[in-house]
Amino acid sequence: MAACSGSPPPNASETVRLDEPNGRISIVLPRSPDGTPIEARALVPRLHVDGRWLGPDGYPEHLTTRGTSADGAPEWTLTFAGAAGAPDLVTTLRATDDRRGVVTRLVARNRTGTTVTIEGFELGARPGDGGWVRIGGDPATSTMWIQGQSSWSFAGTVTVNPGQTGADAAGRIVPDDELFQLNNNTATEAQTLETLLRGRDGIPLSWWNVAIEAPARGGALLAGALTAERFKTSVLAGFDPALGAGLPAEATGAFTALRLVSGVTGDHVPLAPGSALESEELVLASYPSGLEALAAHAALASERMEVLPRSDTTPKIRLGWSSWSDFYAAIDEPSLLGEARFMAEHLALLGYQAVQLDDGYQTAWGDWRMNEKFPSGYEGVAKQIRDLGLVPGIWIAPFLVDDALPIVAQHPDWFVTRDDGSPVIYGSALFGFSRRVIDVTHPAAAEFVRSNLARIRDAGFGLVKADFLFGASYEGRHFDASATGLDAYRRGLRLIRETLGPDVTIIGIAGPWLASAGALDYYRQSNDVELQFPGPSWPFYEAEALGTSARSHTHERFFRSDPDHVIVEPALNFDEARAVASYVALSGGLWFAGDALTRLPHERLALLTHPDLLAIVQEGRAATPLDLLDAAASKAYTAPIQLYLARLVGVDALSQIETPSLWKLDRPGGTIVLGIFNWEDVRRARAWSRTELTLDDRAYAVREVFGGVESTLPAAGLSLDQPPHSVTLLELSSR
Repeated sequence: MAACSGSPPPNASETVRLDEPNGRISIVLPRSPDGTPIEARALVPRLHVDGRWLGPDGYPEHLTTRGTSADGAPEWTLTFAGAAGAPDLVTTLRATDDRRGVVTRLVARNRTGTTVTIEGFELGARPGDGGWVRIGGDPATSTMWIQGQSSWSFAGTVTVNPGQTGADAAGRIVPDDELFQLNNNTATEAQTLETLLRGRDGIPLSWWNVAIEAPARGGALLAGALTAERFKTSVLAGFDPALGAGLPAEATGAFTALRLVSGVTGDHVPLAPGSALESEELVLASYPSGLEALAAHAALASERMEVLPRSDTTPKIRLGWSSWSDFYAAIDEPSLLGEARFMAEHLALLGYQAVQLDDGYQTAWGDWRMNEKFPSGYEGVAKQIRDLGLVPGIWIAPFLVDDALPIVAQHPDWFVTRDDGSPVIYGSALFGFSRRVIDVTHPAAAEFVRSNLARIRDAGFGLVKADFLFGASYEGRHFDASATGLDAYRRGLRLIRETLGPDVTIIGIAGPWLASAGALDYYRQSNDVELQFPGPSWPFYEAEALGTSARSHTHERFFRSDPDHVIVEPALNFDEARAVASYVALSGGLWFAGDALTRLPHERLALLTHPDLLAIVQEGRAATPLDLLDAAASKAYTAPIQLYLARLVGVDALSQIETPSLWKLDRPGGTIVLGIFNWEDVRRARAWSRTELTLDDRAYAVREVFGGVESTLPAAGLSLDQPPHSVTLLELSSR
């Protein structure tokens, strides 16, 4: 058994302690900047099998071993066995390559004579278990980066309200089977509405991973999944002062709960005798700051997720136009081609390449033939755009079918069902639509999806915007009984890529975040920037900038960022339009205009052709949101419409977010771009030291990108007085 020390030596051989009799695992990680070790004590491995949690107390046999992995890293194994009718549970831990933490997998090995059903795994400290996690400082003043499952979910920084871990939106303590369905696709309509209207109070639940930063940037803990192959992973962290009072003195200021749960979202995987099933690979590691923890997660996870074949020779599209944010479903062929001709005449020489047709062309969801508004059909529309020297693009929701289509009645076995045989539905009577979820593990259903995509490919479309991707990830009963929702999702992404081929640019929207890594060219990092109602509205842009910046560390690691459309129309004042154009450029990702180009005033069109902005876009680098973990939301929310409604009725406490104000971009030539935003509704004067700007003491020449005013950066730093909803975009170069 490995001993536990206050600070692990460089070889990390003493990082892990296995308490064999009690089945607990303790981990001591490298010290935080203030010298305090980051510790996770008395973590418990658990298996969810045949509808119940089974932990160390349910196993009569406990065995620990210690060795070395194939790459020479220290490795520890804790095995539980001997439970009647239950598979063994094996937990293996290995030091990370940088020796800043451990990666682990939990494995169910069925040595019984009958098939069992696995629903998921857990490693963590639950309230009342006696375990704890100490990061440093007061948990009440720590900040926590969290995110939801998909691109439409909240991603950003929150604080943790003290209380028992496991509260839903109304503060109720819910059972495990419900806990990990909140904000998931299995949430009930009532839960969805409650979250939409109230936000989620209490303990933040994050999907895939979490980064918890101690006060004053005093170190950070990374916890979560590095893979997303079969199970969705959720992370729950919180502290209860009442429980904390009963912990040892060394646990003062500790979180009293940290739960990493792989699965338990509705999947039921049969495990035959003699077979084994793994959890996702999980990680616990410490870093000097939350930003470094997030960057490390992107680096570690990108090494583990399979990269689907993509062309290395075809340049990926960066600039274009989309019909959605202005025409919506009213788009028709003359309007589309009118915008395409304008782009060819006025924007193509600046690098604009793609014209993307969005929702509104199809006969129905699932019947992807073009309707009467597009008499030229797929081939005719694509050819007319190509004849202009542009790349035609198109939108599709490949895994959803309108419930009323004949194909549903003709092939009921093509769709995912619940355990009782009833259909899994995306939609609601409340919102006026009902759609079935295609089971891509069914060969005939997969061929149906393939044929729809092949029509697009064969017509000559070079860009596909694949939306509502989460449909393929829904838990339920599949044709392949061993498939989980996430396994079906990865098969669906592989089907898209293989059908379209390596040269077609794929934009993915609303897919499970980590499970989309390596499979898409671009991934939407947040909500839609605009809805038909209420139209252009500042809270939507603020929310989009938050999600995009909060996930900026994955740009060019998992995929390129899609920050949604550049909106500059006169419904926004000029300061707001500049701010939107600036955060989209600084995302490093896709730059697609969303306004009707033919109707834009000259001064607004000039923002879409601004040479400095387009140069940043073409470089394709994401800015770092320096203050991402400095300020935190008091509540998490699921959609910007909530923030819009809150401001509309003047209820500030309904939902509050904090979007990073300080974005820093290091450019290839050595220059630096600072994007400093005022997201607030009032004028704001602020100052930043050079340390806060992460700048050294050299002399810097400063140029304002909008306006061209030149100056020198003061030794003390930077002071600005900014109007509401605005940006100051500065280019810094060494003198």
